[in-house]
Amino acid sequence: MMDRRRRAATIAGLASLAIAGSACLASCGQPSRAATAPAPSDPARRQAQAALDRWASAVQAAASPAVVPVGELTGQIGDWETDRGDNKAAFMVGKVIAAEPLSQTSRAPPATGTMTLPDGTTQSLPLVSPVAALQQIADGAEGDCAGCAPLRATHVRLTQVSLATSRGTAQVPAWAYTIEGTRVQVTRVAIDPRHRITATPPSWNADDPPQGLTIEGATTGGDDSTLTVNFVGTPGPADQPCGADYTTEAVESDTAVVIIVVVHPHVATAKAGQGCRAVGAMRTATAHLSRPLADRAVLDGVQGLPVSVGRA
Repeated sequence: MMDRRRRAATIAGLASLAIAGSACLASCGQPSRAATAPAPSDPARRQAQAALDRWASAVQAAASPAVVPVGELTGQIGDWETDRGDNKAAFMVGKVIAAEPLSQTSRAPPATGTMTLPDGTTQSLPLVSPVAALQQIADGAEGDCAGCAPLRATHVRLTQVSLATSRGTAQVPAWAYTIEGTRVQVTRVAIDPRHRITATPPSWNADDPPQGLTIEGATTGGDDSTLTVNFVGTPGPADQPCGADYTTEAVESDTAVVIIVVVHPHVATAKAGQGCRAVGAMRTATAHLSRPLADRAVLDGVQGLPVSVGRA
């Protein structure tokens, strides 16, 4: 159930590979030097600042303590049976409802649950009821399956699931629902949404998408002031035909850091006629911060969404 905005940004990033290598679209011949190093454009910086402003508002609106989820909040335990009709399709569009026994027996759930961060520290966070969590599944789903019968949740238990967060993969409390007619259990992170920091990116316009490359994640250096970001770029470096090198610029605030990835494409010298394939590969680049990252979130510069940060 990949977030549509992240999926659209990834597709746009792959499409931008051809644009990044535009100097090579006309020709892909012998290697040459990289182009003169460009700087981030003013629109890219304005885009980054807008993301920081949205994030600051989201932080202010959230209750404390708070978690910054990066991964999916809805998941499953087990694999959908191929002979059980449209169960998987119903799940993908969020058609999960509470059977009457569930709604009768889940009115007094635990008030709090424990989140365990990668460094072993724990945090107690308020929970929502199983019925409210089911409604969140429906509210957050996208797409439709008009002919699918809804999945009926008959029993529920509190468990722990892995969740990608801005501070790495954490173990968080989640409701696990037994679904009628299948061995699969549907899970939903149980943390009260008031204690989750989320920001809504601008509406996606396919005719005028955001600028830049989408970063997939980051890792801090030993001093917490260096970030290595990973993203989909060209397979080869700028000294190869159709390749590119990458540098970064960090735009910072008190609550977050936006990383702008700058593309330095190969300068084509051979005759025109051969086009570059839009083939992506995972690349990395290093960003230097003005001060340690600490508890600040790292935001993707394209949509302003948080990414998972691993600690050295």
